[in-house]
Amino acid sequence: MLEIVPLYFLLPKKKRENLMLHHYFPHDRRVSCDWVSGAYMFFRSEIIEQLPDKKLAEDFFMYCEDVLWCWQIKELGYEIEFIPEPQVFHIHHGSVNKEKKIRVRETVMKNHSLFMKNYFYPNWKYYVFRSIYFCKQHLIMLIEQFKK
Repeated sequence: MLEIVPLYFLLPKKKRENLMLHHYFPHDRRVSCDWVSGAYMFFRSEIIEQLPDKKLAEDFFMYCEDVLWCWQIKELGYEIEFIPEPQVFHIHHGSVNKEKKIRVRETVMKNHSLFMKNYFYPNWKYYVFRSIYFCKQHLIMLIEQFKK
């Protein structure tokens, strides 16, 4: 929610890094987090046996599946942790050409919105979240078009 309402810029840098992580965080230390990128994650196979249907959820093909998997693993009582030592290079949207970038962003928005509705805000709060989130994302897309 902090990212949606950009008041986080008022926080001291270190506090903002620890609270926000993602691209606000320099990825230079081990830290407990809500989720890690599906581009590179690992966990014990026994965890899958504890998940519903004894498999990773298939709600999303791409763009939010990692968030959902980490959410479900945390619900089992496990900690999710970012570990900086392994070096993996993932080119974000590297296989997406410019024409498909808008469709990808729309899919990301739809999937994150569905995740929030199904797992985080199953009531009226979802509609507040969705309104703010979609306005912010569409504004970002509009700004990106004018930057070109």
